[in-house]
Amino acid sequence: MNEKQALEQQITALNQSVEESVQAVQTELNELKSKENELQLDLNKFTQSTQVQERIAELEEQEKKLAAEFEELERQLYLTEEFTKTKVNMLEDKISSKFKFTRFNLFEEQLNGGVTEICEATFDGVPFSKGLNNAARINTGLDIIATLSAHYGVQAPIFVDNSESVTKLIDIDSQLIKLIVSEADKQLRTEAKSEREVA
Repeated sequence: MNEKQALEQQITALNQSVEESVQAVQTELNELKSKENELQLDLNKFTQSTQVQERIAELEEQEKKLAAEFEELERQLYLTEEFTKTKVNMLEDKISSKFKFTRFNLFEEQLNGGVTEICEATFDGVPFSKGLNNAARINTGLDIIATLSAHYGVQAPIFVDNSESVTKLIDIDSQLIKLIVSEADKQLRTEAKSEREVA
Protein backbone atom coordinates (compact mmCIF):
# COMPACT_ATOMS: atom_id res chain seq x y z
CA MET A 1 0.00 0.00 0.00
CA ASN A 2 2.84 2.28 0.83
CA GLU A 3 4.43 1.51 -2.47
CA LYS A 4 1.11 2.12 -4.26
CA GLN A 5 0.71 5.47 -2.53
CA ALA A 6 4.26 6.39 -3.36
CA LEU A 7 3.66 5.49 -7.03
CA GLU A 8 0.41 7.44 -7.11
CA GLN A 9 2.19 10.46 -5.61
CA GLN A 10 4.92 10.09 -8.22
CA ILE A 11 2.26 9.82 -10.96
CA THR A 12 0.47 12.91 -9.62
CA ALA A 13 3.76 14.80 -9.40
CA LEU A 14 4.66 13.71 -12.93
CA ASN A 15 1.20 14.78 -14.19
CA GLN A 16 1.64 18.16 -12.55
CA SER A 17 5.13 18.42 -13.98
CA VAL A 18 3.88 17.43 -17.45
CA GLU A 19 1.02 19.96 -17.22
CA GLU A 20 3.46 22.67 -16.19
CA SER A 21 5.77 21.69 -19.06
CA VAL A 22 2.85 21.66 -21.51
CA GLN A 23 1.75 25.08 -20.27
CA ALA A 24 5.32 26.41 -20.56
CA VAL A 25 5.60 24.99 -24.09
CA GLN A 26 2.16 26.41 -24.97
CA THR A 27 3.19 29.84 -23.64
CA GLU A 28 6.44 29.67 -25.61
CA LEU A 29 4.49 28.56 -28.71
CA ASN A 30 2.07 31.50 -28.33
CA GLU A 31 4.99 33.92 -28.00
CA LEU A 32 6.59 32.47 -31.14
CA LYS A 33 3.30 32.76 -33.04
CA SER A 34 3.00 36.41 -31.93
CA LYS A 35 6.56 37.06 -33.14
CA GLU A 36 5.76 35.26 -36.40
CA ASN A 37 2.71 37.51 -36.88
CA GLU A 38 4.81 40.62 -36.22
CA LEU A 39 7.46 39.43 -38.66
CA GLN A 40 4.74 38.65 -41.24
CA LEU A 41 3.37 42.19 -40.84
CA ASP A 42 6.87 43.60 -41.36
CA LEU A 43 7.30 41.35 -44.41
CA ASN A 44 3.93 42.56 -45.79
CA LYS A 45 5.03 46.17 -45.26
CA PHE A 46 8.25 45.44 -47.12
CA THR A 47 6.30 43.79 -49.97
CA GLN A 48 3.88 46.73 -50.11
CA SER A 49 6.80 49.16 -50.12
CA THR A 50 8.32 47.30 -53.05
CA GLN A 51 4.99 47.38 -54.92
CA VAL A 52 4.61 51.10 -54.19
CA GLN A 53 8.13 51.78 -55.50
CA GLU A 54 7.35 49.82 -58.67
CA ARG A 55 4.10 51.77 -59.14
CA ILE A 56 5.95 55.08 -58.62
CA ALA A 57 8.47 54.06 -61.31
CA GLU A 58 5.59 53.16 -63.69
CA LEU A 59 3.89 56.52 -63.06
CA GLU A 60 7.14 58.44 -63.57
CA GLU A 61 7.64 56.66 -66.91
CA GLN A 62 4.04 57.45 -67.87
CA GLU A 63 4.60 61.10 -66.86
CA LYS A 64 7.61 61.29 -69.20
CA LYS A 65 5.57 59.89 -72.09
CA LEU A 66 2.69 62.28 -71.41
CA ALA A 67 5.08 65.25 -71.18
CA ALA A 68 6.56 64.33 -74.57
CA GLU A 69 3.05 63.96 -76.02
CA PHE A 70 2.02 67.33 -74.56
CA GLU A 71 5.08 69.03 -76.06
CA GLU A 72 4.27 67.54 -79.48
CA LEU A 73 0.66 68.75 -79.22
CA GLU A 74 1.86 72.22 -78.18
CA ARG A 75 4.18 72.31 -81.21
CA GLN A 76 1.35 71.25 -83.54
CA LEU A 77 -0.99 73.85 -82.00
CA TYR A 78 1.65 76.56 -82.50
CA LEU A 79 2.14 75.54 -86.14
CA THR A 80 -1.63 75.52 -86.69
CA GLU A 81 -1.98 79.01 -85.20
CA GLU A 82 0.91 80.29 -87.31
CA PHE A 83 -0.68 78.79 -90.42
CA THR A 84 -4.02 80.40 -89.52
CA LYS A 85 -2.39 83.81 -88.94
CA THR A 86 -0.51 83.62 -92.26
CA LYS A 87 -3.66 82.54 -94.09
CA VAL A 88 -5.64 85.34 -92.40
CA ASN A 89 -3.06 87.97 -93.42
CA MET A 90 -3.03 86.73 -97.02
CA LEU A 91 -6.84 86.72 -97.11
CA GLU A 92 -7.04 90.26 -95.68
CA ASP A 93 -4.44 91.47 -98.19
CA LYS A 94 -6.27 89.86 -101.11
CA ILE A 95 -9.64 91.34 -100.12
CA SER A 96 -8.22 94.78 -99.28
CA SER A 97 -6.40 94.91 -102.64
CA LYS A 98 -9.78 95.07 -104.39
CA PHE A 99 -10.53 98.45 -102.78
CA LYS A 100 -8.85 101.80 -103.50
CA PHE A 101 -8.88 103.34 -100.02
CA THR A 102 -10.69 100.95 -97.70
CA ARG A 103 -8.89 98.11 -95.95
CA PHE A 104 -10.54 95.26 -94.06
CA ASN A 105 -9.57 93.55 -90.85
CA LEU A 106 -11.24 90.15 -90.95
CA PHE A 107 -9.60 88.69 -87.88
CA GLU A 108 -8.44 89.99 -84.53
CA GLU A 109 -5.66 88.44 -82.47
CA GLN A 110 -6.66 87.64 -78.89
CA LEU A 111 -4.48 88.00 -75.79
CA ASN A 112 -4.01 84.21 -75.65
CA GLY A 113 -2.65 84.22 -79.22
CA GLY A 114 -5.84 82.87 -80.79
CA VAL A 115 -7.70 84.51 -83.65
CA THR A 116 -11.30 85.78 -83.61
CA GLU A 117 -13.30 86.45 -86.77
CA ILE A 118 -14.41 90.07 -87.24
CA CYS A 119 -15.18 92.26 -90.24
CA GLU A 120 -14.04 95.83 -89.69
CA ALA A 121 -13.54 98.33 -92.52
CA THR A 122 -10.72 100.81 -91.93
CA PHE A 123 -9.71 104.05 -93.60
CA ASP A 124 -6.04 105.03 -93.18
CA GLY A 125 -5.82 102.49 -90.34
CA VAL A 126 -8.74 103.94 -88.36
CA PRO A 127 -11.62 101.48 -87.78
CA PHE A 128 -14.97 102.47 -89.31
CA SER A 129 -16.81 101.95 -86.01
CA LYS A 130 -14.25 103.78 -83.87
CA GLY A 131 -13.09 107.29 -84.56
CA LEU A 132 -13.74 107.89 -88.26
CA ASN A 133 -15.14 111.32 -89.02
CA ASN A 134 -18.24 111.70 -91.18
CA ALA A 135 -16.30 112.53 -94.38
CA ALA A 136 -14.08 109.45 -94.01
CA ARG A 137 -17.16 107.29 -93.34
CA ILE A 138 -18.87 108.57 -96.48
CA ASN A 139 -15.75 108.05 -98.63
CA THR A 140 -15.25 104.56 -97.16
CA GLY A 141 -18.86 103.71 -98.00
CA LEU A 142 -18.42 105.06 -101.55
CA ASP A 143 -15.26 102.98 -102.00
CA ILE A 144 -17.11 99.83 -100.90
CA ILE A 145 -20.06 100.63 -103.19
CA ALA A 146 -17.74 101.30 -106.15
CA THR A 147 -15.87 98.02 -105.67
CA LEU A 148 -19.04 95.95 -105.29
CA SER A 149 -20.63 97.72 -108.29
CA ALA A 150 -17.58 96.91 -110.43
CA HIS A 151 -17.54 93.30 -109.20
CA TYR A 152 -21.21 92.65 -109.94
CA GLY A 153 -21.33 94.88 -113.03
CA VAL A 154 -24.19 97.00 -111.69
CA GLN A 155 -24.27 100.80 -111.67
CA ALA A 156 -26.92 102.46 -109.55
CA PRO A 157 -27.36 106.06 -108.40
CA ILE A 158 -25.90 106.69 -104.95
CA PHE A 159 -27.48 109.06 -102.46
CA VAL A 160 -24.96 110.79 -100.20
CA ASP A 161 -26.59 112.32 -97.15
CA ASN A 162 -24.80 114.95 -95.01
CA SER A 163 -22.47 115.62 -97.92
CA GLU A 164 -21.89 119.19 -96.72
CA SER A 165 -19.45 117.69 -94.21
CA VAL A 166 -17.27 116.31 -97.03
CA THR A 167 -14.87 118.63 -98.80
CA LYS A 168 -13.91 116.06 -101.46
CA LEU A 169 -15.69 112.87 -102.40
CA ILE A 170 -13.66 110.09 -103.98
CA ASP A 171 -14.04 109.54 -107.73
CA ILE A 172 -16.72 106.99 -108.52
CA ASP A 173 -18.30 105.82 -111.79
CA SER A 174 -21.88 105.88 -110.47
CA GLN A 175 -24.24 108.86 -110.41
CA LEU A 176 -23.96 110.71 -107.09
CA ILE A 177 -26.90 112.50 -105.57
CA LYS A 178 -25.61 114.70 -102.77
CA LEU A 179 -28.03 115.79 -100.07
CA ILE A 180 -26.87 118.88 -98.23
CA VAL A 181 -28.36 121.27 -95.70
CA SER A 182 -28.77 124.83 -97.02
CA GLU A 183 -30.05 127.46 -94.66
CA ALA A 184 -31.05 129.73 -97.55
CA ASP A 185 -33.31 127.07 -99.11
CA LYS A 186 -36.58 126.55 -97.30
CA GLN A 187 -37.86 124.05 -99.87
CA LEU A 188 -36.20 121.01 -101.42
CA ARG A 189 -34.54 121.79 -104.75
CA THR A 190 -32.31 119.93 -107.18
CA GLU A 191 -29.28 121.21 -109.01
CA ALA A 192 -27.31 119.48 -111.78
CA LYS A 193 -23.54 119.66 -112.04
CA SER A 194 -22.19 121.86 -114.76
CA GLU A 195 -20.36 120.33 -117.73
CA ARG A 196 -17.08 121.51 -116.24
CA GLU A 197 -17.72 119.73 -112.91
CA VAL A 198 -18.75 116.50 -114.70
CA ALA A 199 -15.47 116.41 -116.64
